[in-house]
Amino acid sequence: MQQRAAATKQKILLAGLEEFSLHGYHGAKIDAIAEQASVNKQRIYAYFKNKQGLFDAALASSFERLLQYEDVLLRLTPEQAPELGERILRHYMTFHEQTPQFWRLIAWCNLEQIEVHTQGSRVDGPVFEHLRSLYVHAQKQAVYSESVSFEAFIYTITALSFFYFSNMKTMSHTLQWDLSQDHVRERMLNEIMRLCKFNEDQHHD
Repeated sequence: MQQRAAATKQKILLAGLEEFSLHGYHGAKIDAIAEQASVNKQRIYAYFKNKQGLFDAALASSFERLLQYEDVLLRLTPEQAPELGERILRHYMTFHEQTPQFWRLIAWCNLEQIEVHTQGSRVDGPVFEHLRSLYVHAQKQAVYSESVSFEAFIYTITALSFFYFSNMKTMSHTLQWDLSQDHVRERMLNEIMRLCKFNEDQHHD
């Protein structure tokens, strides 16, 4: 019985995540979530109390998935520090491609001015602190300028990866490039890395 209840709760959570990521908090409908999860509304209220409770749970689960995905970055070593920018950028690009609900939900939070209270990815968390140490190591090797803070470095990378997917439709029209195509994305990544000097070869040109 407990397994069935857990499975039902997970179905509701996934349906809520999809609905909130498509329509935002204010546009999402409990009826639509119930229909997608194949449950009645009372079941949703039993597990999550109200719409806000379900939204908070969906947001928390999104950040939990990000944290799990970020754990891989803890394996980066000082020897890989010169390639740090490229590795992180590609890592987040892949995450946003595989998890569109995340960037959509975050975009809605910003559009609807919703405060994000979560223990999700933070610059003072273990992953970013590890990346900071590698960045400082790369700075000492003169790969990155010591005048550029880690905060500005990581902001640029996360912004680039987020913007690429959240604005893919409009920027494809603006640039007259189909940014959804793999070869276009690879070209963009390579040129962005050269522009931002996110690789060792460009730095020493």
